[in-house]
Amino acid sequence: MLSKIFIIILNWNGKNDTIECLNSLNSICYPYTSDDYKILVVDNASTDNSLRLITEKFPSAQVIKNKTNLGFAGGMNTGIKEAIKHNPQYVLLLNQDIVVEKSFLNKLVGLAESDSKIGIIGPKIYYYNSLKKLWAMGIRFVDGIMWKTKIPYCGTELIGCNETDNAQYDNLKEVESIPGCCMLIRTELIRKIGLMDDSFFLIHEDDDYCLRARKAGYKVCVSPESIIWHKVSTSFRLITETINEYSENSTAVIYYWHRNWLWVLRKHFEKKVFFKVFLTYIFRLLPIMVYKLLCAKKLKSNIIYAYIRSFRDGLFS
Repeated sequence: MLSKIFIIILNWNGKNDTIECLNSLNSICYPYTSDDYKILVVDNASTDNSLRLITEKFPSAQVIKNKTNLGFAGGMNTGIKEAIKHNPQYVLLLNQDIVVEKSFLNKLVGLAESDSKIGIIGPKIYYYNSLKKLWAMGIRFVDGIMWKTKIPYCGTELIGCNETDNAQYDNLKEVESIPGCCMLIRTELIRKIGLMDDSFFLIHEDDDYCLRARKAGYKVCVSPESIIWHKVSTSFRLITETINEYSENSTAVIYYWHRNWLWVLRKHFEKKVFFKVFLTYIFRLLPIMVYKLLCAKKLKSNIIYAYIRSFRDGLFS
């Protein structure tokens, strides 16, 4: 028996990406009926005429427009609240810059149906326009070796990122977290642990939600047979690439990246781990960042201030 699913796509000034995403969804082989499969587009106060184009091209898709940009967590929460009114078995969260393979949903649901304790599932994610280059096979929490310290849980790492896919992760199943760009969530889990924490706004809200699910006794898994392609949005490129260039435009990403990870540590890990990581941020990472900025002759007070605010708010807010 097919499971009833609500797919929520979050759009923010991404009309072309969202339209391509919706076009790919129209080609999936998961049978479509009014009872089994629904699409909901949540718009985060776009200013690029997105909604008019989306509603013209996809009249069957339900659309909700937020009055302000609520970030990833707040925007998805708008959709989740609407979705659960219809009592689906699953809710699928999908970024606007995703293109899906036609059987991706069948594979996600098939894995979910195999084990009632699986609460969240993600797919194998390739870079857009690539058949073999992995972006993520789930997320792992990593220790301080990457920073040449012995402090545990200093950050997160995308499993398989930038590797050529040679089936090396095809036996992978249970993981610690799933990227929020594509998450199939059991509605039973949502009713048990609630919505995403919208105070995160963006970045690490997916890690927080997966940890909450695991604390509630559910598994977080990846389906290697389910495939999507991710354009890796401008905001995420700032995190993974241009953050090292200290672009003036990266201040918001710097702030949310560090503040929100400290929040995750505070909420889910032992206090001693949080304080060790916090001290590492202050006495090791921040001086390194300042030194690099000075050497690059790109010292910007707003960038330094973004780091300081993130550490301050990660500790006290």
